[in-house]
Amino acid sequence: MRVQVNNCVGLNQGSGFFVADDLMMTAAPSFTDAASIAVRSSTGIVRGDLVGLDKAKGVALVRLPATRDGSRPIGDDAAQEVPQ
Repeated sequence: MRVQVNNCVGLNQGSGFFVADDLMMTAAPSFTDAASIAVRSSTGIVRGDLVGLDKAKGVALVRLPATRDGSRPIGDDAAQEVPQ
């Protein structure tokens, strides 16, 4: 997954991974003065909200919007099958 953060300086990008169906963990340095957060995968883009930040450990948690059926709001690139 790609995490894109817009702030007053410009656009920061990083990667992240799911730690729950609606939570992604990513690197904290990307979130300095975050104005907006977008999570991109091969299945689309969704907005996220910063819900946790530990600069000492260098990690951040981003909550993605809930879906009606409880599934992940965006596809997990790592879980997609690789064609043979």
